[in-house]
Amino acid sequence: MFPPVSRDDYSMSLTEAAVYIESLTGRRPASANIYRWAQKGVGGVKLDAHKIGGRYYTGRRAVDAFLEAADMRVRRQPAPVTVVTTSLTGRVESRRAALRAARPSPTHDASMQYLREKLNLMSFLMVC
Repeated sequence: MFPPVSRDDYSMSLTEAAVYIESLTGRRPASANIYRWAQKGVGGVKLDAHKIGGRYYTGRRAVDAFLEAADMRVRRQPAPVTVVTTSLTGRVESRRAALRAARPSPTHDASMQYLREKLNLMSFLMVC
């Protein structure tokens, strides 16, 4: 009736998969995103997940294969922590750090343009 499913291959819930992805990329995606990746996919690539007992489960190999196939950037260290101060100089530096950390993709172009405009405005105010 049903194909055999190994528990080793599908031992993580989607919430646990979010924690695993955070350990790889430094950012934790929402469980809803992982559910969407399993249902609809990203760029034609779906996360391999199966419904077992009313809940969806996936595995480390499936997550690794999905991240590689979807061409998501994987960092093995946690994301750098930016020190934010209340002075204008600190805000300018935090905006510069945000620009450097922004990933280049079509969906981020508008936000990067907004950050550049803010940075230019803050730099101008520092000069005055």
